[in-house]
Amino acid sequence: ASVAAARCHVDLPQAVLFKMDLNCRCYPAHLSHGSALKYTDLPRGATSEEQAVGPANLDCESTVQAST
Repeated sequence: ASVAAARCHVDLPQAVLFKMDLNCRCYPAHLSHGSALKYTDLPRGATSEEQAVGPANLDCESTVQAST
């Protein structure tokens, strides 16, 4: 895998950190823990599950499409 990454000029440690950061933003633990919902179906802007109402309004959709 590292040979292919080198050929494509991909910094694997940086790519892993980017993906982990993206996942943290798309799937905040307090909203997604124990759930199989897609990030667009998660409650938006809530600090706790009790305050969560409505679909997610996260900036993940454009980032995910751009990175795939």
